[in-house]
Amino acid sequence: MRYPLPRRRGAQLWALVVACLVGSAGTVQAQDANPIDIRVKLREGERITLQIINERSQNLPGQAPSKTKSAAIASAQVQSISQTDMILRWARTGGRILEPNPPDLFAVRMLELEETSPLELELSAAGMVLGVRNWREVQAAMQTRVEQLINELVRGGAKPEVAGALGSRVKESISTEAGVDKLTADDAYIYFGLSGRTVQPGGTSEYAGELVSPFGGDRVPAPIVLTVKADDAAKGTITIRSEQKADEAEARRMMVEFFKRSAKEQGKPFDEAKLPKTVAIATVAEYLIELESGLPLKLVHGREVNVDGVVQVDTTAMQRVAKQL
Repeated sequence: MRYPLPRRRGAQLWALVVACLVGSAGTVQAQDANPIDIRVKLREGERITLQIINERSQNLPGQAPSKTKSAAIASAQVQSISQTDMILRWARTGGRILEPNPPDLFAVRMLELEETSPLELELSAAGMVLGVRNWREVQAAMQTRVEQLINELVRGGAKPEVAGALGSRVKESISTEAGVDKLTADDAYIYFGLSGRTVQPGGTSEYAGELVSPFGGDRVPAPIVLTVKADDAAKGTITIRSEQKADEAEARRMMVEFFKRSAKEQGKPFDEAKLPKTVAIATVAEYLIELESGLPLKLVHGREVNVDGVVQVDTTAMQRVAKQL
């Protein structure tokens, strides 16, 4: 493997979590087994329902470690299929904060913000997500909701300048197509993350890939390494491990550009020597794929961002609970 994950406790924890939740699906077959193509096979009108658990943990300087956990139901229904693409209606409903309890108002409203409008997702014929077709409509609804959020925070006792600053940061994060895409379609990108790939039982496959930068801008180059963990012909399933590690030099360069731009906008001096020296972004995930449909039955996806030892880990667990016409 050309790009192994860093040996940090976060990465080791992900490996344990995904192994426990996804589980084993049989024994890995020989290296000379035929390659397996992961292709999504759906019909018009078909609908998939997923249960999603999202969790975020942080260890910010001067603060106690924090954890936020939420649950939601997502449905993806096929609107149309052509020889070149597939249009899905993706909607999240029933979102609720599991931790902390009771949740703060901002966390609740941010969860609601992600569920403002159903998405029209465009997928390739093989099932790779190409983007959100109705992103401007979604953006307008989200911007309206942010204004409501600011007013609610002020009525709840927050200082207008504090609420306004929070609102400005959220508005900035959804000011572009890529921003709307990241905030609203992240779960869909994860769910269809292996679509269109080819894997080798008993071996590994590597693809060019990217990871989202926590500092905005372009995505960071991060090769995708896929390993077949188990292949169960009797059950018609395959378990695949996916790993990515971003180019650390490029990730830091993006961070420097972000703070340089922010300093200029605020009219403040910029000193690169005061910035963090290391920025590491890595993901590890395991998918239990149903070969007949090319879709995950369940998966666990972990993403870790480590900036000079300040770590944020985002974990997403999904399980298909229904598939029907």
